[in-house]
Amino acid sequence: MCSDANIDEHDYTVYSVSDLEYDAEMTMKALEKKARFIENQSAVRNMTNLTPAQLEEFEATFRYFDRDSRNALSDAEFRAALDSLGHSFSDDEFLMLYDQLVCGDDAISFEVYIRFLVELTEDQTTPEQVLQSFRVIANNKPFVTKEDLRLDLSPKSIESLLREIPKSDLDKNGYDYLAYLRNVFQ
Repeated sequence: MCSDANIDEHDYTVYSVSDLEYDAEMTMKALEKKARFIENQSAVRNMTNLTPAQLEEFEATFRYFDRDSRNALSDAEFRAALDSLGHSFSDDEFLMLYDQLVCGDDAISFEVYIRFLVELTEDQTTPEQVLQSFRVIANNKPFVTKEDLRLDLSPKSIESLLREIPKSDLDKNGYDYLAYLRNVFQ
């Protein structure tokens, strides 16, 4: 309106029309970004047992690789995001995975991305978790006995496990779970 009337200055303000247009554009972008953030938060609130740190890492990775800010990842963006999180797939595996997860507009939505990462990470047992479990069962000894295992495992599980765990040099009835874990998680 002011530009149509060739008014460049106004006695009651220091802002030009272009200043106001720019501020309005920045405000709209900030609102869109906040709306996507709220949408993403509500999408993941009830679907995961991830720690807040894991969830923040996944969300930050998504935002970083969502170059066009449309709240969805293309195939190249999705692959880069997975690679950056340490989840690499062969070309064939990735294409099959992407085809299974892709939405109607040839992109992975934030919700689908988080669900996939939840499935991928929740079922993983780390070597530290297994070591801690053995330590608890062995009552912090560097070996475990058949009697220790009887308190927590079925007879069939014990037999199977003891076939794999080497005998301990520290106790004639003990089994060296540390050597076993080194062998399993090499």
